[in-house]
Amino acid sequence: SYYLIELRKGDRTMGIFDDLLVNRRNLHGEQLAQQVIARLATHTSVDIVSFDILKKECDLFDCKIGGPFFLLNGDTLLQQHPSLFLLAQINFARIANIEGFPKKGILQLFMDGQDGMYGLDLVEYKAICRYYPDTITNYQIINPDYSQAILPFDYANQYQLIGKLARQHITMCDYRFDSMINKYCHDILEPSEIYFDDEFMDYLYENEKVFPCQMSGYPSFAQNDIRSKKDDRDILLFQLNSVQGICFGDFGVCNFFISESDLVRQNFNNVWYNWDCS
Repeated sequence: SYYLIELRKGDRTMGIFDDLLVNRRNLHGEQLAQQVIARLATHTSVDIVSFDILKKECDLFDCKIGGPFFLLNGDTLLQQHPSLFLLAQINFARIANIEGFPKKGILQLFMDGQDGMYGLDLVEYKAICRYYPDTITNYQIINPDYSQAILPFDYANQYQLIGKLARQHITMCDYRFDSMINKYCHDILEPSEIYFDDEFMDYLYENEKVFPCQMSGYPSFAQNDIRSKKDDRDILLFQLNSVQGICFGDFGVCNFFISESDLVRQNFNNVWYNWDCS
């Protein structure tokens, strides 16, 4: 499916560049899409951590998907939520650092294995997380019974996450995409060039930078962006796509969002959790 772009004609100052602007507006199809991508890459690109996903047994403190996990002695998390499983664990000391994110500590993101929705609350989207800023010493190892659980992957498998730096420009399903197009490409785009130019849309879609798993950057959705200007949980904390035997519903996408203020304070108690599928 394609994402239609709402565009409004802005005021344009005409002058010695009139001919150049007219020539640019004559671009279409792949040529136009290349110009748009180049501008978005220039103006909206940010550093992210992209994770390679390796199916292998991991150690307890790895960056990983699934497997046994630890809790501090005395933690009552499993008493409150007895059917929790580890979805993802990020050890910030073992990945490349990006601005705004912790340089150390371990973040755990959990899912529920009992309700078929993996713990997704379609009203509050509240995530269950644990963040440990310091060295872990006084802990217990949890190896949950997954024999009756409903999970997005076979919990007998573990997946190590190998983080590396990458760059990403805004994605087509990000709710800010239309405004970025209007801001940075208004001189080379007309509405008719978008709505009726399949080659243009195909090229944008096929050349979008989407990663199997990432931290920070721009999210992907199988349906719609759940964020809006009304909420400040706008930063992509973690995202996992359906890859390598991991499947959310019908090849969906799982993402977690946090506000900038909470991220700066390393407060992970107000994170959004969402997954959707087509």
